[in-house]
Amino acid sequence: MIQLKEICAGRPQSIFVPRAVADMRDILNAQIREIAAEGYADFSIRWNGMTLMIEARDDRKTIRRELDCFGHVLMEKITDLQIRTVRVFKADGITPVSEIVFEMPDDR
Repeated sequence: MIQLKEICAGRPQSIFVPRAVADMRDILNAQIREIAAEGYADFSIRWNGMTLMIEARDDRKTIRRELDCFGHVLMEKITDLQIRTVRVFKADGITPVSEIVFEMPDDR
């Protein structure tokens, strides 16, 4: 006879099932084309396995976009001389959650 309580009494185990990661090469190329079309150059790209960060500059502005591993925009920061705009998006990467515009002092 099998004692079910001994079989089922073990410590519960959690199972991690990762979601499929998007092809970041296509996402990165699309983002670079989109940002370059706005006149930005001098790109800096970082990837930490969970988040892709793209930063680009032109003569007076800097843009920084952070994307998740599925290609959705999480946050966008735009600095134009002394004014910074920060936009945060929902998980879909389209719907804005908040937008903050503030002035940055000259004496940083």
